[in-house]
Amino acid sequence: MLKELLSENNLLTKNAKNKKEEEPNSWFILLFQALGGGISAILLLILLGFGLFGFFDEPFALMVVGVIFFGFAYMLLRNEQTNFLEYFAIVFAFMGEGMFLFGIGEAFMPEINVALLLLALFSLFLFFVISSTLHRFLSALVFLGVVTYFAMLWHVQVYFFAFLSILMTWLWLNEYKALKYLNELRTFAYALVLFLLVFANMSSNLILADLSYELLPNQAFSEENYSPFHEYLYYLVGLVSMAMILLKLNIKWNQKLFSAMLVGTFIFYYVQPIGVDVSLAMLILLLAFYGSNRVLMVLGTIGMIQSIFTFYGTFIFDFIFKAKYLLVFGVIVLFLTFLLHLYLGKKQGAVHA
Repeated sequence: MLKELLSENNLLTKNAKNKKEEEPNSWFILLFQALGGGISAILLLILLGFGLFGFFDEPFALMVVGVIFFGFAYMLLRNEQTNFLEYFAIVFAFMGEGMFLFGIGEAFMPEINVALLLLALFSLFLFFVISSTLHRFLSALVFLGVVTYFAMLWHVQVYFFAFLSILMTWLWLNEYKALKYLNELRTFAYALVLFLLVFANMSSNLILADLSYELLPNQAFSEENYSPFHEYLYYLVGLVSMAMILLKLNIKWNQKLFSAMLVGTFIFYYVQPIGVDVSLAMLILLLAFYGSNRVLMVLGTIGMIQSIFTFYGTFIFDFIFKAKYLLVFGVIVLFLTFLLHLYLGKKQGAVHA
């Protein structure tokens, strides 16, 4: 379906058109080709490594060798390649980047923030230069991780998380608006989803740990990880995300719909398990169903299961209370989903009539 749309708009490259006509290889053949290319590159680097140990004492020389390795990988990846050669080049690219970044770290050892800033800029540069999807995905994760470090350094990680959640919603709702850069946008969007799920899980563990410490004597509750204001901010993120989805569905706004969205979103955020961000997984599932994206469905389901297990693993409440709490939460979510489905069904019926 997507390839036909791209072909009609003359946005398929010659290599992509040829790929469409060719019979695709089986997944296990592609897997063995990728493993063969990666292992071959690793073995070659091991042989070369015996003559490179001396460069680790000289940061500048290490950066030069890293640039040479990276340039070699770029020359291999700039055109369409087989699976074997692609992963062969990716290993060289990772090795070159690692040596270059290690050299930067050695050169700016006292200034760790400068080295991390250069790492973020370098990862962003690699995201656009290297055409490999795997490489772009990992570069995006590194970039997001470093930027989050600076957000935590400046104590704005909650606002940054809210911004990333809205950015994720916008990217998946508008993925086909820039067909020329579809691969780049999708790769970054997938990296963003995975990063947000990991970040949300880490934040939940910190919040639940602080809540546990609050129950102990002589322990102060940390407001940095959790506060009522954070709940209102996430509620605002949920409202903005729901509004974006409804606008994308061409739903006409009125006072009744706006009031229902305010009340429904507030109920969802108010009754969700304490210290666990179920809303992110639910948002990912909504985006998955909107775009019929099976990968997002799997990631959203994993995020939902992870949130439930995290809540079950706390020692704040007893097991029976947590089971009843999740049962009530599930019933409320199903009821809200039924109301939304009923409303959208009426709207679609009115349009067809």
